[in-house]
Amino acid sequence: MNFVFISPNFPDSYYLFCRALIHNGVNVLGITDTDTEHLTWELRQNLTDHYRVSDLANLGEKERAIRYFIDKYGPIDYIESNNEYWLDDDAKLREIFKVGTGPDCLTVKKYNRKSLMKAGYAAAGVKTARWILATTFDKAQYFALEVGYPLVAKPDHGVGASRTYLLKDSE
Repeated sequence: MNFVFISPNFPDSYYLFCRALIHNGVNVLGITDTDTEHLTWELRQNLTDHYRVSDLANLGEKERAIRYFIDKYGPIDYIESNNEYWLDDDAKLREIFKVGTGPDCLTVKKYNRKSLMKAGYAAAGVKTARWILATTFDKAQYFALEVGYPLVAKPDHGVGASRTYLLKDSE
């Protein structure tokens, strides 16, 4: 079994996933933007192979890495990063290489778009705060008049709390 692990070096504890996979007979094929000699000893000991790219945000570089692994180890069974930031790319790579494990592009969209998460919560009967997808200032202002301040504004697609703002008034 061949498992491509994207960014297994962040956070540092991810070597534990690699160790568990290796101990279960899985080839763990790591893609990082770090030279092999700069990976922790624990991670190096728990990777079957490692491919360094210059930029993990470059999908083409990750494609080349996976092609290298396929040429060397055969078909890929899993492509995962365990990192919210790379979910879209993980799904695209699964699609490109016809890897049937893990969420597809449409499912990932539901995971990382707040508007789609809200729809999923509503369908499951989970109560959430009132919200809108504010595509214009006027829409946002109307919503603020309707529900009052303070408001929390964050991008529909984003990772964690980056670009999240507490709005206390219309200014």
